[in-house]
Amino acid sequence: MRVISNSSNVTWNTKWIQEYESPWGIIEKFKYLNAIDNTTILELLGNKNVRNLNKISTAGDSHRDLIFLNSIDSNQSIKYFGIDLLEYNNELINKVIQKIPDIKNFRTFYRDRLSFCPLCLENGYHSIFH
Repeated sequence: MRVISNSSNVTWNTKWIQEYESPWGIIEKFKYLNAIDNTTILELLGNKNVRNLNKISTAGDSHRDLIFLNSIDSNQSIKYFGIDLLEYNNELINKVIQKIPDIKNFRTFYRDRLSFCPLCLENGYHSIFH
């Protein structure tokens, strides 16, 4: 695990975010480029609830939700990613919802588990459409 003390110590460029790229894809790309693990991501991006956990490495699924990103701190994501991941995620969801007539609950269109396209992943890309 690599410890990152501030945003100037990271390898990242917002130009590497592709159209309709999922927040998970962005986070995974960031982790790979900076040689960090899931616990370190939660330490860097976690909101107050996450930072108050006794041991972040044992954070449950509720803190790892990739649909609503409930445990991400907007200011921290701006600091490290150059974008507000929460706002970015909401904009993606709204783009999709606008295309589906009479939608009542957009969560029904998302799976509980991550799915992916192996060809896209080979190119470092994961879409919200997977």
